[in-house]
Amino acid sequence: MRRIIAIGSIAIGLFLIASPLVLRYPAKTSGVETMTRELGPLLTEPALAQTRADIETLNAFAAELQQEAIPHLAGALAEAGAIASPADFEQFAAGQYPDLAAGLAGFDTEILPHFNGLVDAMEANRVNFEKADAIPTTWMPATTLTPMLVILGVVATALGILAWKRRSLSSLVPIGVLGAVIVVVTTLVLQLPDKTAATDDLSDAFRPMFTEESLATSRALAGTAAAAGVEFSRALPEMAAALGAPPEQFAASLSAQFPAVGAAMQDFDDIVGRFGSILERVEANAESFRLADQLPTAGTSATLVTWHLLAPGLTLCALGIAGAAAARRGDEPSESGTEPVGVPAVAGAGR
Repeated sequence: MRRIIAIGSIAIGLFLIASPLVLRYPAKTSGVETMTRELGPLLTEPALAQTRADIETLNAFAAELQQEAIPHLAGALAEAGAIASPADFEQFAAGQYPDLAAGLAGFDTEILPHFNGLVDAMEANRVNFEKADAIPTTWMPATTLTPMLVILGVVATALGILAWKRRSLSSLVPIGVLGAVIVVVTTLVLQLPDKTAATDDLSDAFRPMFTEESLATSRALAGTAAAAGVEFSRALPEMAAALGAPPEQFAASLSAQFPAVGAAMQDFDDIVGRFGSILERVEANAESFRLADQLPTAGTSATLVTWHLLAPGLTLCALGIAGAAAARRGDEPSESGTEPVGVPAVAGAGR
């Protein structure tokens, strides 16, 4: 029994030492650390409140522009003779302002649905992000996971070697059991099961966002929206001239009649800039996310990280309990002699 326990402890120790290195935990946990550090500022409550306000401004702008402002402008331009009829406005805009026309065509069907989904995912996963950022604790980086496993492995291996060399387990069993219990209890106290489950939810929500296709789509749609905004700013004075109105007066009148359009016109460059910064951070951390998403291995649940600690800890507990039971039964040699404890010497031996 002593040798079985020793071999088991050594095997567990070597597994704990080798597995995080074979599974590339240092690189993957570094990815976790980089991603949480770089994306964290985007997922604070104030940052999310600003992002939500920006997307709602754009939502209101698109709705009012399409439903009210454009029909009004089309009618005014037709009355002024700039276009033949209100129905010709779309063709007029496509010819004179192609970037604006492309933006208007895509706002409801592509641009806003895409970025609304991005903002919804960020808001819905703020708490999950905070939990993932707290692995293993709020004050210890994720990169400490590898040293934790290696240290545990060294201790288990050392106990196994001592168990092999010593004639009794009685002094080693309490140490081994205590160490294993500490590992198990610490894993639960640090709420690693909950944190790794939250990490799975976060990865599932963000994974589509970090694909090459999604990143390319985000860049293209943001570029379309920015170009539309620039051309809209150029179109307003030209439309004012066609209507015989001073540009400033025309813009003020448009803002008064259509407040959602006016609010977006005033903040459009800032809003586009803020969304551009979000996309830059997301794109810059795509590789970090992919590394983090492979913890412990590609395609597996992050909750297995918890079992990477719990399973060896529970197994060491079981080995320790088995050793204690063996010692109580007298199956192991005593510290001072070669005879098993509790087995009397045979009478007449040596005669």
